[in-house]
Amino acid sequence: MKINNLSLAKQVLYFSIIILVWIILYKLAFLKYNELFPGAFEVGEIFYSLATSVMASSIFYYIVVYRPLRQKHQVIKNSISKRVGLFKLDYILIKKDIYELKSLSVPENLPSDYRDFEIVCEGILLTDKPPVIYNNPPYYPPSWFDYFDYYFSLESSNIKMLHNFWDEIPGDVKVLLEELQTNALHGALSTYRATPHSYGLSDLAGPLWDHLNILKRIPETLDKTLRI
Repeated sequence: MKINNLSLAKQVLYFSIIILVWIILYKLAFLKYNELFPGAFEVGEIFYSLATSVMASSIFYYIVVYRPLRQKHQVIKNSISKRVGLFKLDYILIKKDIYELKSLSVPENLPSDYRDFEIVCEGILLTDKPPVIYNNPPYYPPSWFDYFDYYFSLESSNIKMLHNFWDEIPGDVKVLLEELQTNALHGALSTYRATPHSYGLSDLAGPLWDHLNILKRIPETLDKTLRI
């Protein structure tokens, strides 16, 4: 059973609570009143028997189905969230490298207009040596082409790992993951790499701005859509 069925499980539990309230009211309150119509007592007893059967089934459902399903959901959600959180980390690190290279304070969010980000990228050539990527061991990319190739490789690896839980990942997140691998930044870098002209990072400001925003939106979208 998929974790998306948790909403159905919750509906069963809510319905069971209503049944339980009815049983309590029937035994403690309704039986004190005179019959509203001939045979009302017998009808009430029939519904009471049905209600107790439903309650017994609900208890069984809660123990055998709902609790294991909820535990499975939590484990899967934690695994997906941990992996997706790496996209946000990439967003933070790339943004930090660009702003600090220009001796600018690093904002929490990118500018709302890519043209403002273009100003930040001015003066940086794609053939320049970018900042060190502090991994274990540290990586010293010889150019910004290699710098972005490194992060593209990380993104592909994370997406490959997410395929282990692909059926459980919300559709909105899948769309963003596809956009991450097919947006204009990939094609632009390939084109610029193949030409003898040394392009500036500002020429890629629009695609890069879009790529970074996708990295940021993936975990935010997951938090909104993958709930217990």
